[in-house]
Amino acid sequence: MGESKFDKTRKRFIIKEWKKAQIDALSKIYPDMCTEEIERLLDKQIEERCVDPKCTLHNNYENTEIKTTLLAVTDFIHDTKPIISGFGCLFKNQHEQINPKAKVIEKILADRAAFKAKLKLYDRTDPQYAKYDRYQLTKKNIANSDYGGSGCPTYKGFNLYTAAATTGTGRLLISTARACFESFIINNTKFKSLNECIEFLNNTSNMIYDDGYKIDDVRTVDEVFDRLKDNFEEFKFSYEFPIRRYLNSLSKNILTRIYYKNNLYEFIQNEEIRDILLRIFKTVNTKKGIKNPRTSLLIDPKAKDGECWEFVDANEVPKNIQKDLELYYGYVKEYVVYDYIPIDRVKRLKEDSRKAVTTIDTDSCMTCITVWVNEINNMIETYDRSILDKNKQMLYFAIINVMAYTLTQVIAQSMYRYTTNSNLIEEMKSNIVMKNELLLTVQLLTDTKKRYISTQLLREGAILNPPKDDIKGENRCPCKTPLIVLESLCV
Repeated sequence: MGESKFDKTRKRFIIKEWKKAQIDALSKIYPDMCTEEIERLLDKQIEERCVDPKCTLHNNYENTEIKTTLLAVTDFIHDTKPIISGFGCLFKNQHEQINPKAKVIEKILADRAAFKAKLKLYDRTDPQYAKYDRYQLTKKNIANSDYGGSGCPTYKGFNLYTAAATTGTGRLLISTARACFESFIINNTKFKSLNECIEFLNNTSNMIYDDGYKIDDVRTVDEVFDRLKDNFEEFKFSYEFPIRRYLNSLSKNILTRIYYKNNLYEFIQNEEIRDILLRIFKTVNTKKGIKNPRTSLLIDPKAKDGECWEFVDANEVPKNIQKDLELYYGYVKEYVVYDYIPIDRVKRLKEDSRKAVTTIDTDSCMTCITVWVNEINNMIETYDRSILDKNKQMLYFAIINVMAYTLTQVIAQSMYRYTTNSNLIEEMKSNIVMKNELLLTVQLLTDTKKRYISTQLLREGAILNPPKDDIKGENRCPCKTPLIVLESLCV
C-alpha cells in the first residue's frame, strides 16, 4: 500500500516547520504536556484541517505547464532554491544562468554612481553640478526604461511575467522597508492576532544573543505583558492566559530583551546607552587633529584636505566617534532591532496608518524622526548642557545622522533577511540596499500620494546652501497663463 494523503502532507517541508514552531510555543504555554502528546494533537489538526490546493506552474519561455499542489511547490522551492519574486514568479538563480540584460543594467548603474560622485566636487550653483546631475538622471532613466518596456507587447524584450514580477518585487521591498521603519522608529506594527504575538515571542526568545552587551535593568513578567497587550490592535481577554504562561517560562534576561524590542526611546534612557550617546555628541564636531579619509573642504574651506570632524554624512562617520557609534548600534541591534518581516506587509502598507513613514515612493521611504531629535535634545539639556555650546547646525546634523546611521544598519539587516528568504545567492544580496540620501527640514503633504513640497538641507552629505525647495507631483501653470485656459483646466 502507498502512503496516505495525511502521511504525504505531514512530510512536506512547510508543515514540518510549522509543527516545530507550534511545539516550541505550546511546550512553554503547557509545560506539563510532553512533546509526543503535543505532536499527536498537532497531527490531528493537520489531518482534519489542512488543505492542499491545486495549482499550475507555467514556464512562458518554453510554454510548458505542470499541474501540482501548493505544498508540492513549497517543497520544490526548498529543494531547488529558485529566486522568489513578487507575483509568484520563480527564476533560476544567478549561479545557474547568466542574465545578459542584468549585466547591461549593472554597467549603466555603475556609470550613474560615478556621475553622482562627481556632484560632491562642485557647488550646487556651479554649471558642472547641473551637468553631472543631468548625466546621472539620464542614466537612471535608461536603466528604468527596460523595466517599462518589458511590459509592453510591442517591445522586443516583452515578457509579461518578468514585468509583473518586477512590479511585485518592488511592492514587497518597499512594504518591507515601511514595516521595518514603522516598527523600529515608533513601534507601529500592531499584533492583529494572538498567533502574531506568539510568533513574535518565539522569534525573540530563540534569537542568539551576545552577552557582552549588558544593561543594569531587569523587566518583570507583568511589565512585559502590559507592553505586549498595548501592542495589540484589538486585545481579547482570552489572550492573557497563553501569553502569561509563555512569559513565565522565560529567563529574566530574555524578558528584558523582549521588553525593549521596538522600544528605542525607553531603551536609550538606560544609563549605559545614555552615556554612549552623550559621549558621541560631546566628541563630534571637535577637531583634536582627528583625520578622516574624505575631504571637508566643501564644509569648512579653512580645513586641511582630509581633516573632517563634522558628521554630515551618515555613510562617512568621523573617526573620533566611530568606535562609540558602533558600540551604540551594537546595543541597539541586541536589544531593540526585530528584523522579522510581517507576512501581510503589502496589505498593511495599503490599510494601516503610519506614524514614522511620511511618504512612500517607488523605491524610497521618507521617515519623520522628530521624536528622536526631541528625545536627544532633552537628554542633552538634562545631563550635559555643555554640548549646547557647539555649532547648532552641525550639532543638529550630528543628531540626525546618528539616527540615519542606525536606520541604514537596521534596513540593511532587514533587506538581508528579505534576500535570504528570496533565495538570492550571497554575492548578490548586497545589490538590494537602501541608503540615506536626503535631509528634509520641511515637508508639506497633500491628500494625493506622491505629491509633496519639501526643503532639502543635505544631499548625500553635501550641505545645500541655499537649501533646495523641491516640488513633486503638483500641477502648476506659468503665471502668464491666460485666465480662460486656467478656468478650462480647473473645471
